[in-house]
Amino acid sequence: PEICLVGQGWTIRGSARHRFRLPADAGGGELPATLLRIDREITGPGGETRTVPALLAYWFVGADRVVASHWERQYHTALDLSLIHI
Repeated sequence: PEICLVGQGWTIRGSARHRFRLPADAGGGELPATLLRIDREITGPGGETRTVPALLAYWFVGADRVVASHWERQYHTALDLSLIHI
């Protein structure tokens, strides 16, 4: 997500880990996520420029786990693939 956002003109101002609590009717528990504080300069129809702030949350879902970062996803994928061949 970070590479795509920057490629689309967004600037990442900060990053943090977060755990969203799931409601009981959704199975309860927590959902690990990465939160990004981002902004982007836009030009309006009159030529004025302003900054649009945003907050983006993302996570990766696998067959048996949910992880908050790309690196965790890569780690578990590599581990799963290496254990399959043992």
